[in-house]
Amino acid sequence: MPSGATSAIKNAGDGVIIGRKRSDERPRTVPNPRSFRSRFGAPAHAQAFLAMVWGISPGLTAAVAAAAARPALVPVAGLYVGS
Repeated sequence: MPSGATSAIKNAGDGVIIGRKRSDERPRTVPNPRSFRSRFGAPAHAQAFLAMVWGISPGLTAAVAAAAARPALVPVAGLYVGS
């Protein structure tokens, strides 16, 4: 490792700088191996994932969904009360 380089190199995977840049060398980057379509492919698996979690614990799944929806409903309730 060259002097002046950081020992904690981070691999972000998005083509960003992964090490400390010295003034006399180009920054090292990680190429972006994922396509635009693959980045947004996760919702395609959401139904199967939720079905698996529901099968394990329906009550806990409903509780987590309600807890996640509550902060989203607070601004809507504020607009309703304020109108």
